Amino acid sequence: MVSSVWREILERAELPKGGVVVEIAPGFKSKIGQAAAEIGFAGDYHVIEPSPAALLAIRREYRRLMPRATLHFHAKYLHQIRVGLDVPASPDGLFANHALDDMVLAKCLAPDESEEFFAMNSGPDRVAETGRLWGRISERALQRSVAECVEELSAFHQALAPKLTVFSHYEGRTLAQHGIKTPNRVGHEAVTMLRRRLRAPLCEPHASRIWNAGYGRDWIVKASRNRSLADEIFLRPRAIGRLSPGIFCAETARQLPKGDYEVVYANRSLLSGLGYGGLDDWAAASRVLGEAFAYRLGDSGTGRRRTVYSDRQADPTDIALSGNEGSGRACYLGSDFNIKGIGRTRLVKKAADDLHGTGNLDLVTALREAMMSDLVNRQTAAGTSPVLAVLALREKHRFPWSREPLTCALLVRLDRGSLDRISHLAYAQAHGEKFGRDLDFMGIVERFARFDAEMFARRLLHGAWSTGNASLSGQWLDMESVSSIRGRGARCNITKKYLSNHFGYESLGIKQALRQLADGMRVPLAPGQWEQRFDEIRGHELAKQVLWLIGLDPKDAGKISAALPEYRASGDAFEILAKKISPRRENLNVFEADGPGTHLLDFSAFFRKLPKWYREKSKDAAAARLDRGLKRLVRSAELEHCRTESYQPTNAAEECLSAHAVIDRVRLPAFLADVKEWLRLLERVLDVADDLGVLPPQAVWERRVALANADGPSFLQATDQIRRGVRGYESGKITARELDALVHKL
Repeated sequence: MVSSVWREILERAELPKGGVVVEIAPGFKSKIGQAAAEIGFAGDYHVIEPSPAALLAIRREYRRLMPRATLHFHAKYLHQIRVGLDVPASPDGLFANHALDDMVLAKCLAPDESEEFFAMNSGPDRVAETGRLWGRISERALQRSVAECVEELSAFHQALAPKLTVFSHYEGRTLAQHGIKTPNRVGHEAVTMLRRRLRAPLCEPHASRIWNAGYGRDWIVKASRNRSLADEIFLRPRAIGRLSPGIFCAETARQLPKGDYEVVYANRSLLSGLGYGGLDDWAAASRVLGEAFAYRLGDSGTGRRRTVYSDRQADPTDIALSGNEGSGRACYLGSDFNIKGIGRTRLVKKAADDLHGTGNLDLVTALREAMMSDLVNRQTAAGTSPVLAVLALREKHRFPWSREPLTCALLVRLDRGSLDRISHLAYAQAHGEKFGRDLDFMGIVERFARFDAEMFARRLLHGAWSTGNASLSGQWLDMESVSSIRGRGARCNITKKYLSNHFGYESLGIKQALRQLADGMRVPLAPGQWEQRFDEIRGHELAKQVLWLIGLDPKDAGKISAALPEYRASGDAFEILAKKISPRRENLNVFEADGPGTHLLDFSAFFRKLPKWYREKSKDAAAARLDRGLKRLVRSAELEHCRTESYQPTNAAEECLSAHAVIDRVRLPAFLADVKEWLRLLERVLDVADDLGVLPPQAVWERRVALANADGPSFLQATDQIRRGVRGYESGKITARELDALVHKL
């Protein structure tokens, strides 16, 4: 629902719960009010709604939703509102949800006709009247009204001077299904013009969240109250209050001289979206980020001394910490930041030459983690802890995997709760520390389930599950080992010994982490209860992800499921088939081998050709069409290994793969029959989508499947390109800004 997107925007923008909000033209819809209620808003809330009928309805709803807020209702048009009298100047928020097309329409109607129309709530009569009214307005009148609407909103915005502005527009699906397309086009034009007037490009972290939720890019999110990094880096970490003071270990760090570092990566879209001012160009961003985050642990040196905080963790499974007592090379600095590679913390117990004891982070790994964190944030609704910047140091260190010393780096992460880990709770429980964060266990279970389904759909392998990189916000952390893979068969990175380290089986690791969380929280549920919920949510989300992969809108899942109940099984069958592999022996570790893997079905290639395959269905019989689909889906060369080779497991993980994933000559006929059955189900899903009118036009459909099924760079490909860039930077052949551009391009 769009209200959940609004809630996340308000949370990320830190809308004061006791602040002042002005909402424009909600009509009968309480989307923003629901979001405000969910974050506990209890301040002054002003509603501007010219329709008396709509205002009466929204008055009742908002009083129910926000009983602690002081509500003000204004039955006026926007140009009638007096800033400073009706509504206060400089409110904390100015919001409008899907109001721009209605505002344009109102300007094209006579006053009595406008009042009569906007007194209508949702329903067939309003849809029919909407089509009639929009259909009679000339293009010239529309363009004039769009310009007037944008001018009016711009003037109001300038007079009001809100600290946060959010205007949304997205396709009205009911109208689109009835062939009424003008409102969506008009809303898009109004947003485009207004965005230019307000100088408000849609930035991270909002852009990806809105897009991944299926609400397009026609939103304006502008934070006029510029935050100051210079101020926030001197604040106490908010994580201390969220977690427990006993978790944190005070460390001493020194600021590095300017000649000892250089910013080589800056996530300027994220910085802008978070409201940090003065970072508009590369030079300004480099200077501010460097001055804020160029710190290393230790008392030596002449730079400013700062207190930073490492974090104690515990892991009863003995996987996450590698013998250390907590974070060995990362510290919290300022209100919401964490620096990785800052040096050996007091919690390190490994030797300095051990992989987990150096305290350092090499530049190639830092840039790859920045790239993958950005990719996960952009491609998933759940996201991960985003990287703000990477600083290259004028210091080299010898790492266990390299013969030559490597350039060290600092990786700066944003922490708004995403770095709160299950291992933090485990430490608090083991040492009697009071935990400061309220946790909703089932909510965490559901978020992890959705995230795991998203990662499977997008072919992103983490491969290193533990409670130490499992966030209490339902996210994966520590993206340095994450990799795009070509198929959806078993691949691994850290080790092949554990099945949960393999792509497609990582939910086993998630469940292990959740069991530890349940024990720590003393959740009064049997494991089977929450595991069943995890599987249900994951399966539901994966079915929606299949719609996305085949070029449909996941928001149509309910309609398709109602018309075709067996649609829900399409996700389960897709996963089962996608994980099937041949008996061929191959190194499946993405750190070491760059082959495509041994998966038998190339769904990505097939989905890219799906629109053409479906549109050709009238040319031949069903059996011939299935054979053609099978030929496009199956990797024929890999299939031959099923007929000629046998699989010999070498560890417990491979024994599981042998039982559940490997297709040999005995299983081959049943496997091919299952593939054909899935193709029949897929065709039925597309037929239903066509009947419902939600199948996209051919050109749009082809663009969607091409985008959804594009191949990302493999681990070795990404590492090699970044390594070449780093070598060019170290030799002076490319600048820091060019290295930043290379990583963003990847």
